[in-house]
Amino acid sequence: MAKVRVGVIGAGSWTVGSHLPTLMERSEEVSLVAASTIGSERQAILRDLWHFPVVTTDYREVLGAGIDACIVASPAGLHFEHAAAALAAGCHVLVEKPFTVRSRDAWTLVELGRTQQREIVVSYGWNYVDMIERTREMMRSTPGLGRVESLSIYMASGMREMLTGTGAYPDAATELRPDPATWCDPDLAGGGYGAGQLSHIFALVRWLLGVQIREVLAVMEPPPSGSAVELHDAALLRLDGGGIGAVVGSSMHAGAGGGKHQLSIRAIGDRGQFHLDLERERAAFFAPDSGSQTVDVEAGQGAYQCVGPPNALIDAAQGRQGTNRSPGVLGAEVVEVVEALYASQSQRGWATVGSGQG
Repeated sequence: MAKVRVGVIGAGSWTVGSHLPTLMERSEEVSLVAASTIGSERQAILRDLWHFPVVTTDYREVLGAGIDACIVASPAGLHFEHAAAALAAGCHVLVEKPFTVRSRDAWTLVELGRTQQREIVVSYGWNYVDMIERTREMMRSTPGLGRVESLSIYMASGMREMLTGTGAYPDAATELRPDPATWCDPDLAGGGYGAGQLSHIFALVRWLLGVQIREVLAVMEPPPSGSAVELHDAALLRLDGGGIGAVVGSSMHAGAGGGKHQLSIRAIGDRGQFHLDLERERAAFFAPDSGSQTVDVEAGQGAYQCVGPPNALIDAAQGRQGTNRSPGVLGAEVVEVVEALYASQSQRGWATVGSGQG
């Protein structure tokens, strides 16, 4: 089988720290062909350390280099333009989260992927973690939750320094400090913690439990001095089928909790109840008829890692089916929720998910 020729649009600290090492674990199947980025230091790293034959500031040169698969890791406000161009060029595409800033753009990409018969993978790494997959299998082998009546979500991660432009994202390449505007300019980022991090948990809840959020009532902490985006979010939720819920997202200080995400989901349905705690690495389901079941988890399995999405991209380019746990449709659904979150904050009232506020 010929090697999958990969290009990168917006090769920054996360791409260099996570995606490229993952791809090179499949070096016999993957060829790094072209990358775009800004700044001579970044370009030198891509050329000298990662041996990209084409390194440019123009994403069109990446798409013109004859690639099969493309990673779009530019600022969120540019995702639509870059992903649409990559799909039109015949590439399978991995898009960093948030998928897009506006839901109408997200659904346009989904339709373009269908038309081009190309796969879209959104970079929701939690969906590929072994602990999550075994939890999903456990839920499928039980009577399940039934109709979800109550949902409680809490997430905190070390984003304070990133969202205030004073530091880097945890686990990203330390030699490549991100441009602060990527995360701190609301036009480029699409928002603060809600766009950059709660998108992860909304994707996980949808993938794991099948829950759809229909309405949100949000409140956000005003941005601190020196930042234009929020660090903390809270919202009430109305769920499909009549259930209710709440979500809280918070920016921890760098290094808190050993750098590990605090992430907890609790759900009570009319047939059972569920608890997932990735920080403490525990997943359990209870049903009145069958009692309690838990997932056996080894130490460290609750830590975030993002090897699944780039591997799904390569599998798609090779024609393998069934490995994409974060498809474009899921990405578009999540953008609708995040869009409603910010619309609610702006309107000071309930916002309907999927009503195209953006």
